[in-house]
Amino acid sequence: MAADSVRSIYQQYKYDTDVVASWLATTAKAFGYAEPLGPQAVETKGPGRLKGKARKQAKQASAAAASTNGASQKKTKYTLAIKDFVPLARHIAGRKDASINVPNYFTTALERVIWVRSSFSKKLSAAGKRLDEASDERHSFFVTVLEKVHDSLKPLLEASVSNFTAFKNGVPKDHVKSNDRARNTPLRNLFEVLDVYEPSADFLRAPNVAPPKREELECTVELSEEDSFVEAIFAVTMLINDLSRMRAEIAELWAKYSAGTMDLTAVSVATNTAIELARAMQAEVQPLIDQCGGTTLFHEAFFAGLCQAIGIDGLAKQQFSDDYNYVAYDIADALFLNARNGLHVFIANVRPHDMPDYNGKWGWFDETSVRATLPNRNKYNRDKATLQEVLQELVHVRACAEPIQDHLQRGLLETQTATKHAGGEPVVPFWLSFAAQLYLDILYSVQVCIFRPRKIYSC
Repeated sequence: MAADSVRSIYQQYKYDTDVVASWLATTAKAFGYAEPLGPQAVETKGPGRLKGKARKQAKQASAAAASTNGASQKKTKYTLAIKDFVPLARHIAGRKDASINVPNYFTTALERVIWVRSSFSKKLSAAGKRLDEASDERHSFFVTVLEKVHDSLKPLLEASVSNFTAFKNGVPKDHVKSNDRARNTPLRNLFEVLDVYEPSADFLRAPNVAPPKREELECTVELSEEDSFVEAIFAVTMLINDLSRMRAEIAELWAKYSAGTMDLTAVSVATNTAIELARAMQAEVQPLIDQCGGTTLFHEAFFAGLCQAIGIDGLAKQQFSDDYNYVAYDIADALFLNARNGLHVFIANVRPHDMPDYNGKWGWFDETSVRATLPNRNKYNRDKATLQEVLQELVHVRACAEPIQDHLQRGLLETQTATKHAGGEPVVPFWLSFAAQLYLDILYSVQVCIFRPRKIYSC
């Protein structure tokens, strides 16, 4: 799990959900709740039998812990069923003989999860997005359960904390950016609902809202297969939101480089780090994507569904050779679909160990087009041609004695050699599409002297 400073929205959301489940379970148990918890309880185990020096060191550490804290105990991590939440909350609220202190971090986590889940569902419904009825029903059911938990514990909550205005009305730092593509499309409302995870400065300065230490969390929430569709939409929206924000930040760094206020090395390292973070963020949501048909199918369905939500048929081609309806170019750009299509063309036509000599089949990058006002079709064709040119050159860089191994280069090779769909189509991950899009953004924005030899020489 990433550090708090670089935690993704999805990681924070899952962490908040676990905070709620863990506090309810541990507090209710401490005050006499006797019913069994959840569908399963998994006992935390060690890495296996140690040998030699490692075993001796483990014994010494165990003895030291026992002398300081008493006999060590094994922790049990529960998967808490959604149906258990309300009984636990009511048990806690019903203990009139006990002075129960509800920590502010619990109230913060509970209200944040309620706000995000309920608001997201309303945004989808208002947009006309057709959801699987069973999944949507369970999504709404969980929101209702959390609201009942809040109502049950309301007498115990501090009024200053349960006022959620600081979250709902908070404007995150640098929220409005001209280069934040997701928020400059008709989809902005779906992404803005997640701004609750970047609250106002006033809320961040509020006292006593620090979350518990991670090792104190002992519960997670049950997620059934029926929940996967809505959860996947929810999680991928969070992922795209994070990638869009990083894209805007990277664009700002390169603008500073162009202005001469930042060093090329620092900006390059930051860009490579952003790609690494993007890969880690996708890994968090990949299990949900896999349950919904895999990366390629879900990426395309996500694009088509969001286009439909704003009244565009994303698959209605004007010409037979079109890849999609270019009226939706800005939506595809915000979802990194344009870059994904460019990667798909390359990977489908170039094998891992080929050494192609690019002949301009898909066109060349035209420097004069960057400042020109182009129709969406021309912008899309420029994106595809630019990527084909650089991707084929990267193959030759890979063949050098000491090739540059940044995350774009590594990801490209991994995707070329990875298992493809049954029909032989390559699987292009979101994070690699993000990396390719960063290249396009940099090339289109940074003033550089372009030298493109038509002949590729060996290293």
